[in-house]
Order: sequence, then C-alpha cells, then structure tokens
Amino acid sequence: MPKLLDNYRLEPVDDITAHADIYADGDHLGAVVSFSLVRFNEELSGAMIRGVSAVVEEALTPAFDVLFFNKTIAPTSSDNDAISITSAILKDAYIGKISLSSSDFLTTGGGNAVATVFNEGLPLHVVDGATAAFVLLVSRSADDYNASVIKLKIHLEKA
Repeated sequence: MPKLLDNYRLEPVDDITAHADIYADGDHLGAVVSFSLVRFNEELSGAMIRGVSAVVEEALTPAFDVLFFNKTIAPTSSDNDAISITSAILKDAYIGKISLSSSDFLTTGGGNAVATVFNEGLPLHVVDGATAAFVLLVSRSADDYNASVIKLKIHLEKA
C-alpha cells in the first residue's frame, strides 16, 4: 500500500470531454490528455502508477480502459471511432493500462459517478526531460455520456 508522504502524488489529468453520441465497446473516448510529472522535482526512475480515480459528470456507471503513454501520441482513430493505434506508437510509447469496470463506479445522487481503482503498479518509464505523461480512454461499454466531462486523477508513487 502506498504511503501518503512526499513520495506519493495525486495528479489531475486534463478534462476529457465525451461526445454526445453513444460509444461502443472499443471506441476511442475523448482526446489524448496529459498529466504533470513536475511535482516530483527529481529523477523519476522508480516511479509507479498506482491507480486511477475518476469522476464522470453524468449519472451513469461506464466501463473504460485508461491507456498510459510516456509521450504524446497521435492515434489513427478519433473520438467515438473504433480505437486504432499503430504498432510503432505502442512499441515506442505505451506504458500500460488500468481498467475501470461498471461495478467500480458509484452514482452520487448529484448527477455524477465516482470510482477509484488501484493496481500493483505500472512502472513509469519516461522520456528524458519529460514533464508530462499521457492517457487515452477506450470505452468498454455502450454508454451515452451526453457530452459530459470525465475527470481523472492518477495516483503516482516515487520509490
């Protein structure tokens, strides 16, 4: 279990705005967005992605994968299309994924849903001099987000 000390950070991700139409399982969900690495202010070797917290500004319990990349990517798919990422991008920049299932979400009664999922830790291999890492969401359920916003926070731990 991560310690909540100087070596642990909860980093917000840029907001992800969902399309107004229904997403299918396997659809690219929103844009590629970043989260900051600068708060560590030191060498990032040994840093781990320990989990993801999500707030969906819609009273639904979606399922999606959070794909992590060590640099910005340009997938060949766009929002609400079947996900398509080239082998070269995956080989060069892919770190790993954390999946949030429908059962991970709790509707809060205020028109929102929340979830937090922890994992054993994805090693955060970053490009020299990097100040950010990147995420892309992949829908794993058929949901209509009604153009709502998805807010993520990434749980990071520096060894």
